[in-house]
Amino acid sequence: MVTSRRVLAAAIGMVVTAAMTSACKGKDDVASDEVVVYSIASITGQVLSQPEYKTVAEAAVEKINADGGIAGKNLKLVFCDTKLDPNIEAGCVREAIQAKAAAMVGGLEAYPDTFKQLEAAKIPSIGNVGFTPGAFENPISFPLGSGPMGIEATIASMVKAGSTKIGILVLDAPGAIVGSELLKAAAESASVEVSAYVKFPPATTDFTSYYAKVLESGADGVALLTGANSFLAAPTELKGQGYTGIASTYDGNLLDTTPGGETLSQIDGYYVSGIVPWQTSSGNPPALQEAIDTIEKYAPGTEISSVAIQQYAAFMLFASAMKDADRIDAASVLDTFNNLSNPVETGLIGPYSVVGKKDRLFNEAVYTGQVNDGEIVADSLEPRPLSEILGDVDATIQHPN
Repeated sequence: MVTSRRVLAAAIGMVVTAAMTSACKGKDDVASDEVVVYSIASITGQVLSQPEYKTVAEAAVEKINADGGIAGKNLKLVFCDTKLDPNIEAGCVREAIQAKAAAMVGGLEAYPDTFKQLEAAKIPSIGNVGFTPGAFENPISFPLGSGPMGIEATIASMVKAGSTKIGILVLDAPGAIVGSELLKAAAESASVEVSAYVKFPPATTDFTSYYAKVLESGADGVALLTGANSFLAAPTELKGQGYTGIASTYDGNLLDTTPGGETLSQIDGYYVSGIVPWQTSSGNPPALQEAIDTIEKYAPGTEISSVAIQQYAAFMLFASAMKDADRIDAASVLDTFNNLSNPVETGLIGPYSVVGKKDRLFNEAVYTGQVNDGEIVADSLEPRPLSEILGDVDATIQHPN
């Protein structure tokens, strides 16, 4: 589904190295009581900028270290801004390898070669969001949850609401394409017609013609997989063309998931799915509230989005799994996660265990809900297995390949 992108030749590599100097920041030396972990994401990219990946990673590490570290050692975080550029992302991974990082934690990988690089160096990727097929194929990858596969859960919501012809509008970028093709396949497995499959370029600001193609197909349901930065424009264009039917998205598309937030006020009635709980005006689950409090304490001003909570959950997963380790390096982290048989309970994602699981879907739990008066109202306080959600409409999980 996602074609591999090759890192450009040596001359370009020099430019990437220069970019890396400012992209990755950490102490020059590693003390004997420190464990180096890396995290990567696009925080200043033109197409995708999600700065909460960095600020939340820093907050989570401060929290972990303030609580005594992991197995008596402090974490040293190095964060690398990929700018959604395959060359910079490759450079970030090379730096992690050179630094002998114990793990890549959380973040957002966007290109398939990332996992190939990590596999060659035997450095595990813990709690990634499964943005590319490699996350569910590579033996060093331990995805946080369903990732783009989670969008499939909205098929059940749309079918239950009466949709029989679904039009898909998708950003023409690797991760979004993965999600959209999984969504299409899940719809077809439920015997639902996909009446339109429309891609739009990353630089798009006017969605009028793209929505026209979807609506001309007679779609009575529209699924949106856009970049977070373009999401605000998309629903406005859809409504502007008179569409009042069923619509859905994945919460990773939303600029915010705060009750009453700017994004949610524009998409009343949309069906949404995700792998972490959403904030509510009536009170949050204890683990979610602790995450929010920690972020607000150590990274004030950070937007509390589903992306932020996913990043926090990744670091909590890593810390919880390694808390009793005798040593923490890439080999021991990989061994620990490969043999994780007792479920790790973080309260932010479903029970996480590895032994006996297939397709590297180690946390199948998905939340589903609908936007109502500027708030995502969850169908259930507890997440449900994706297979169970899809089974409600005789659909099956589709895996990246």
